[in-house]
Amino acid sequence: MDKIDRYQWGKMEAKTRNANVAPESLNIDTAYQRGRMSEKIILGICRGMDMDKFGTLVVGERENGDMYVVDGQQRLSAWKRRGEKKSVPCRIFVSKGQAHEAAVFKAINENRTRVRAIDAYRSAVCAGLSPEIDIDKELRKMGMRMVKKNGSSDDIDFPHTFIRAWNINSKQALDGLRIGKIIVSPDAMHNITFKGIVFLLKKGIDVMDHADKIIRMGGQPKIIQMARATAIELGHQNVNDGTCGIGLLRLINHRKRIRIRLESDDK
Repeated sequence: MDKIDRYQWGKMEAKTRNANVAPESLNIDTAYQRGRMSEKIILGICRGMDMDKFGTLVVGERENGDMYVVDGQQRLSAWKRRGEKKSVPCRIFVSKGQAHEAAVFKAINENRTRVRAIDAYRSAVCAGLSPEIDIDKELRKMGMRMVKKNGSSDDIDFPHTFIRAWNINSKQALDGLRIGKIIVSPDAMHNITFKGIVFLLKKGIDVMDHADKIIRMGGQPKIIQMARATAIELGHQNVNDGTCGIGLLRLINHRKRIRIRLESDDK
């Protein structure tokens, strides 16, 4: 008895072939595909298109010979936009019709594992890409590192949040880490703490001047509590940069005779 029968695995009966197909011969069935795509994403794919990374489109060929893209609609649109090559690489399977293609589409997307932010960050560093390689150098200078799960104030586990802040203002992003590290040490920094600090730095508030008070008032647990309470009060489902910053400012302003105010904060 072979493994297929022993473990009752499904049979690999579908026949596929690889072929280069003229883009104009490929159709999109909007019954299971998105009808409208982001122009920004398409242009981004155009700018970064690399044959080593492009892969192949998954295409279903129906009985009448018509071909429908099941996976790779955005890449096809970018390929057409660039217009450099007359044919696009495809992996073609024999389609039994729309329902069959929709099932394949669902299976591909259900089985596709999204790359974790930390893995994407590490890959970018390894490839020498900016801004990740620049961030990694600065973190090393500070004795810090980007990790999957942070265990101390030297570790940060929110690459997406940090890269976004870096792209807006790299100095404020690094200052946010330095100040946060003092406030949370020896514990690991939460991205709510980082977001709150950077938000206030953008508003011209020197959070470092208030670090001692923040620590006395309860430090990071209190920052997180205030941010979440502010989000609820303002009717947000989740905390964002603004609610993190306002929550932190309310902590700083506690029992303060002359309060620091934000133009957007009349609470």
